[in-house]
Amino acid sequence: MSLSSGFAGFCWRFVAAPVAVMAFLVPVHAEPVKASAMFPPLPVVGSRDVTSIEPQITRPDTPYCTVELFPDHEFDGPEVRQVIDYAPPVGCSGLWSRVVLEADFSVSAGQQFDRTVRVRLGGVNILTGTTVEPARKQGATWHVERDLTDYSALLRQPEKGDAELLNIVTDQNNGRIKGVARLVFYKAAPGAQAPDVPDIVLPLDKDPVFLTAASPGLKGEVSLPRNVTRLMLDVLAMPQQVDEFWYMCMPIHYSPEMNAAQDRTCGIPFRETEVRVDGILAGIAPVFPWIYTGGFNAMLWKQIPGIETLNLHPYRVDLTPFAGRLNDGRPHHIELSVVGARRYVVMTGTLLAWRDPGRQVVNGELVRSSGKTAAITVHPDIPVQKNGTGKYTTRADQLVEAVGYVETSHGRVETSVSQKMSFENAYERMDGGSSIVQINRLTTRHDQQDLQGHRGYTVTERFPLTVRQGKSGAGTEPAYTLNVQQGLIREMAGRWPENITPQMRLFIDATAVTGAGRNGALTEHRSNTSEAWLQMGDGRSRCHERAVKSLNDVIVSVKDSAECREIP
Repeated sequence: MSLSSGFAGFCWRFVAAPVAVMAFLVPVHAEPVKASAMFPPLPVVGSRDVTSIEPQITRPDTPYCTVELFPDHEFDGPEVRQVIDYAPPVGCSGLWSRVVLEADFSVSAGQQFDRTVRVRLGGVNILTGTTVEPARKQGATWHVERDLTDYSALLRQPEKGDAELLNIVTDQNNGRIKGVARLVFYKAAPGAQAPDVPDIVLPLDKDPVFLTAASPGLKGEVSLPRNVTRLMLDVLAMPQQVDEFWYMCMPIHYSPEMNAAQDRTCGIPFRETEVRVDGILAGIAPVFPWIYTGGFNAMLWKQIPGIETLNLHPYRVDLTPFAGRLNDGRPHHIELSVVGARRYVVMTGTLLAWRDPGRQVVNGELVRSSGKTAAITVHPDIPVQKNGTGKYTTRADQLVEAVGYVETSHGRVETSVSQKMSFENAYERMDGGSSIVQINRLTTRHDQQDLQGHRGYTVTERFPLTVRQGKSGAGTEPAYTLNVQQGLIREMAGRWPENITPQMRLFIDATAVTGAGRNGALTEHRSNTSEAWLQMGDGRSRCHERAVKSLNDVIVSVKDSAECREIP
């Protein structure tokens, strides 16, 4: 998820990776962000402002129009939704070089849980995130944005929608949450080539679907025009309740198949989205280990939220090998299921399709496909004892491949996509503490052959997570330390598409120390520190880094560097 000038803007538009959605915390504003650099505004050293190192979306230097989705609105009540009545911008007809959703939120001082926010338009998910938990004497404001350029076809006509943020205010949980959202349309420069955006934007379901162990799939039926040449699917699987801390699940069975749907356990520490087209496994998407601002200990995230916490990124799966199969004019089924889901995962899926303007019917075929559900093993390194101690290592491996072609007006185009996943979660419970070391690695290879020759590139992604909890000291004043290290690393090799930043690394290291209060609960805050790094590189020699550190609720250092350190 930039670098000095000269590098392309951040836009994961054509790869099996998250589409561009950003979050950073700044004063609430009504004018669109104009910064061309991808790094967010610098936080103020000495302030208590919440900040983020996630990059912002680059903007073209062209005229723009703004359409308000909903005005400054307080979300109060379990069933209240803010209605959206969208109409395209009058002053920005024609081609758009970029479309950006911007939203600003605030929470008042006091106490409040982290809440989920969803914004939909025409049944399409255009924003999913969570809110900041406030401090008792200080509220917070934050800004999020998402690149919706690929959703331009949706925005060409009026649409109904809504914004959902279920905030319940009581005497104890008295934090009030407000929000405002708008779309910013940037005109295409005269003579400039317009972005190659999809012609169809289609939700698999008009509402988010809640997946459980008994019902682990979202099933959508689609009927597409007969001249589709390319297909992508934006997938977002948001764990909640039992599934929220899925990576901290101590297995009770050696075999995952032994976890019955009616069991009220967390199952196994593994989650993954599988995409099927007409029952054929077509692709996979990782379930990122998001940690919301109330996760583990709210003091961990007071100044620097976890990666993607405020703005959850959909993951883009390339289904182009199946385009020829879906061009037969018949209904087809696309199913999203979450391996390991218990109770529950909130799923949305948005299908994107590109059409051939020079041919009414594009014939094609799925040449071959291979892949099975992830092979999962659970190994009891130290079997669980009566006192709850023990160590289990869960591993998973998977390979999914598909090859297909379409006969376009420019000749035959053959596309192959392969995804290789490897996963390991080592969870140990000890006297006075616990430890989780998890690494999820996904390598996706894209190849395309047409009359102009061969093009191919590889995307390698890693999602490391370490959580350590321990007790120190004795007597009446023991200390309890919690440390979380969370990372997102994405690197590309080969001939990647334009407007792609080939190398991005995000890493957060947060620690909180608490003591037991008079009632024995861990309510005595002693210290908290957090460090975060963003590194953006060109995949060759140039790399730029931003590092931010907070100590006891105060930003104490911010450093930009033209060199990138080795991240732990």
